[in-house]
Amino acid sequence: MQSLRLLPRRVGTAVGRIRVSAPPVPSLGPASLRCSGAATSRLAVRNSFRSLGSSFFHTVSALQQSSETEQTAGPLWKTPRTMPMEKYEYLSDVWKDGIFDNKVVFCTGGAGSICSAQVRAMVHLGANACIIGRNVAKTENMAKDIATARKGAKVLGLGAVDVRKPEAVVAAAERCAKELGSIDFVIAGAAGNFLATIDQISSNALKSVMDIDVLGSYNTLKATLPYLVESAKKYKVDGKTRPKAGTGGRIIFVSATLHYSGTPLQSHVSIAKAGVDAMSVSVAIEQGPKGITSNVIAPGPIADTEGMARLATDDSRKETPRLIPSQRMGYVKEIADATIYLFSDAGNFVNGDTIVVDGGQWHTQSIDKGAFRYPDFLLSGETVTGVAGMKKSKSKL
Repeated sequence: MQSLRLLPRRVGTAVGRIRVSAPPVPSLGPASLRCSGAATSRLAVRNSFRSLGSSFFHTVSALQQSSETEQTAGPLWKTPRTMPMEKYEYLSDVWKDGIFDNKVVFCTGGAGSICSAQVRAMVHLGANACIIGRNVAKTENMAKDIATARKGAKVLGLGAVDVRKPEAVVAAAERCAKELGSIDFVIAGAAGNFLATIDQISSNALKSVMDIDVLGSYNTLKATLPYLVESAKKYKVDGKTRPKAGTGGRIIFVSATLHYSGTPLQSHVSIAKAGVDAMSVSVAIEQGPKGITSNVIAPGPIADTEGMARLATDDSRKETPRLIPSQRMGYVKEIADATIYLFSDAGNFVNGDTIVVDGGQWHTQSIDKGAFRYPDFLLSGETVTGVAGMKKSKSKL
C-alpha cells in the first residue's frame, strides 16, 4: 500500500496519511479514501454531508481507521474462515443446488464485500470461480474463504492484477480459462471511491476513478468476451425449451444509483457509473445477437460492507434506514440473489437492463423536507397543516 499526504483546503491542520490502492495521484483532495470494490450508498453519503456540515473533514480520520483495519472491520472481509459461512448470509433458499454445475465465473473486485458474496453464491450453486484483485494476500485469502461454500469447489485468487492494464486482465482471463476450463459468467465489480466536492477533485483524481471503473470494466469485457461468446453458443437458450446444461455467456456490471438524481461529494463516481451503465447497454445491443446478455446491478445501502464502513459516519448509518421505503439497509445476500437471477434460466430474457437493489432508496432523494419527516408523517395519519396548499376540510377529494 502507498500513502499520500493530503493537505485540506478548509481546515488548518493536516488530515494525515490515507491509504489508497491506486498509485499516488496529485491533488486528490482532502477527503480521499482508499479505492474499493464495494458499492457506495448515495444515502450514506448524503446523510454524511448533512450531519457533518462545516465539520465534514473531521470524518476523514475515522474513515482512515476503517480503511486501515478493513480485514477485521466487518464480518464479510475477515481472513479465511475454517468453517463455511452460513448459507442464508449470502444466498436465499429459493435457488436449486447445482444449477451452475461445470460453469466458471470470472469476477474483478472479487475480494470486496459485495462481489465476494456474489461469487460465493455462484460457487454454492455449483460454479467454480476466479476472483481478481490488486492485493495479493486479500485476494488469495478470499478465494480460500469462498471455496468453503461447496465441497470440491475450485476458486482461483489472482492478486496483483490491475484492471486498468488490459494485458493484466487478458492474462488473468487466459489463466482462468486454462485452469478451470472456461469463462461462462463475468462480474465486473472493481471500483474506486472517495468523498470530495467537484472543486476539490483534480483532473488526475477523476481520471483515476474513470480508469478503475470505466476503463477497468471495459478491459474486463474485452478480455472475457471471446469466452462469453463461446459459452453463449454452447449453452444457447430460447426461453421455451428447458436448457439441458444450464446457461452461459452473461456479464453483470456492478454500478450504483448515485447519478440517478445527483449526490453531493460523488460527482466523480456518478460520472464513472453513468459510463458503466451505458457500456452495459451497448454490449447488450451489439452482442445480444450472439446470445450474450449484459445487465447492471445497482446496489443501494448495504449493511456490513467496506463501503459503508469507510464512507459513512456512525450517525449517518443510524439515519440511513429511515429514508429507505423498506426501512432497513440491504444485505449482500440480496445482491447475490439478483446475480443468480440474471445468470440463471430465470433471467434469459433480461438484457440491457439495470436491476436496482436498494429498497426503493433512490426514490426518496427529495421527500425529507421541512416538517414532513419521512416516514413518520405518513404513518401518523395526520393532515397537512400550516401551508397554503393543504387539503380543505370540506373538499370532496
